[in-house]
Amino acid sequence: MLERFQAESGALSARVRDAEGQKRLLHSAIDPELEARDLPLPAIWGDVVLCLGTGLGYHLRQLPLGPVVVLCDAFPELAKICMRAMKFPHANIHTLDASDSKAVKALRDTFPAQAKIQVIRHPASYRLNAALLDEVARVWFSSDREKSTPQKPRVLFLYGQHFLQEEVRHALEELGCEFKLFEYGFTNEYGQMESLIARELQEFRPDILLSINMKGLDPEGIVLDYAKRLGVAVHTWFVDDPRPIALSFGSQSFAGIHAWSWERAYLPWLVQKGFASPRWLPLAGDPRLFSSQESGVKVRGLVFTGSAMGDEYLDKIRRSFLWDPRLAPLVEDRSEALLQGLCTPMTSLDNVTLPFVDERNRTWLSCLINHTASHKKRIRFLQPLVNDGVVLAGDSAGWLRGLGPSIKVIKDVDYRRDLAAHYRTCQVNLNLTSLQMPSAVNQRVFDVPLVGGFVLTDAQSDLLELFEPQELATFSSREEFVDLARYYLRHEQARQSIVAQAHARILQRHTYAHRLKDVLAFTSAQAN
Repeated sequence: MLERFQAESGALSARVRDAEGQKRLLHSAIDPELEARDLPLPAIWGDVVLCLGTGLGYHLRQLPLGPVVVLCDAFPELAKICMRAMKFPHANIHTLDASDSKAVKALRDTFPAQAKIQVIRHPASYRLNAALLDEVARVWFSSDREKSTPQKPRVLFLYGQHFLQEEVRHALEELGCEFKLFEYGFTNEYGQMESLIARELQEFRPDILLSINMKGLDPEGIVLDYAKRLGVAVHTWFVDDPRPIALSFGSQSFAGIHAWSWERAYLPWLVQKGFASPRWLPLAGDPRLFSSQESGVKVRGLVFTGSAMGDEYLDKIRRSFLWDPRLAPLVEDRSEALLQGLCTPMTSLDNVTLPFVDERNRTWLSCLINHTASHKKRIRFLQPLVNDGVVLAGDSAGWLRGLGPSIKVIKDVDYRRDLAAHYRTCQVNLNLTSLQMPSAVNQRVFDVPLVGGFVLTDAQSDLLELFEPQELATFSSREEFVDLARYYLRHEQARQSIVAQAHARILQRHTYAHRLKDVLAFTSAQAN
């Protein structure tokens, strides 16, 4: 039941009394007009401003002249009070009873299909009747989008300062796609995120919304809701373990996201979680970032570029869950089992009794085991090469702690600015793949040959599908790793033959343009 009353300031206010007699304020009992100033409206861009939940409309009095305004509330009398308070002609204002779906559809059909719809919510009114008002939004947007099957789908790319995003942008440019970057690093002030994504989706009208590691997709589901209403296919490419990434999202969101994974081992988990059509999509190379132009004489011998994944790295993972030092023996045992191939990243906690059973703690403990195993692998494989002068680039403190003060270290190398030139100066680039990737191929396998550098890498099973045996140098054990590192350091001609073949293969089949073609082709097939 709706009750109107006079606030202490003398202004009209309102509250709702539910079936149990509990009172819930729609506006301040002190000064509702002052309260409204804390709800700044986003910039108005819609042809139609759809107000879902109006209250008494104090916040809406800031609306500019021009757009058509639709006032929709579960209490129609509120919408009418709100309309009378508006400062522009009533011909531009319509009121709707949120429970009258036929009236909602009838009014919606009076506007052109291309009219841009901007939604504004009054927080208190919306929270009280969220399900009803969401249904209004669903009806309103259901016919808003014209269906098409373009030859090259239009892509809205969720873009920020994250791994792989620059490479994907370059690939979209190379393919000649119509695309737009949606920079997701905005704050979630009142209505801001919703307004921005709604505007981009309606003005640009993409066929695909593309994300890396779900970056730019909000846990509240605002982006997914708009994409679904407007018929936009949402794709995310996981290039890290998807389990901790997905923790903050409700499982009901996953069915609306087409998932791609750089590692096959996580595909069954993605299927189990309900992601749409999970598929394997390996990493690749970006010829624009990593070109084969020479930049001087090769001056370094054996080099590993990357993190030691030591204590500082592992402590960040421990702080992500309910870590207890008494779990240390378990982590030691399970990481050794992973190193020996007795379990996988997905099964390291099978048949293990834990002090917690929830998904968050189990997931982060599993990640800790995976990365502890990776740290051990890197230390154990590189230790025998210390006397051969192996150089460690990046994470100097971690390498000094792990391999001792006699190890040769150099500072971090900037990925976008310096890494290509760095790879060229190394006679043998050593690659030790993280244990979170039981079969996948990491970035070095593509980046190093693209710049004309030589890489010695683990014999990951995915290599059999991506390269011919003569196109890469691989090892299957620590002993073989050490022997081959020393061999290739002495045999430049053998290195150059492999580099030339790997370089050609990557340009032919393994650039990010090739990977994006697969995503676009899948989307076109789904639309048809």
